[in-house]
Amino acid sequence: SVGLNNTQVVAKIETHAGLINHAGILESSQAILISRGLLGLEIAPEKMALVQKALITAANLLGKPVIISRVLDTMCDIPRPTRAEATDTANLVLDGADGLLLGAE
Repeated sequence: SVGLNNTQVVAKIETHAGLINHAGILESSQAILISRGLLGLEIAPEKMALVQKALITAANLLGKPVIISRVLDTMCDIPRPTRAEATDTANLVLDGADGLLLGAE
């Protein structure tokens, strides 16, 4: 042992394979990070919201924290979020997200 008895794993779901295996990933990790930028390249834009909600729900049912990336990207350059970003952030909280990765990864 190297003294890492309390190490925890945050698994990043960013590919189609991650979606297919999300149940096993959730079971094996202590939290998940949904990478919307990379995942959005692999699935149709109109399906992203439903996929995001399904992953958040699956994690919440297991009591696993969920972090969402690519939120409030414009705030890297501008001090106020757009209306769309503010609404997106509110919906993520209402859907059960536990953390938001602000700005571009």
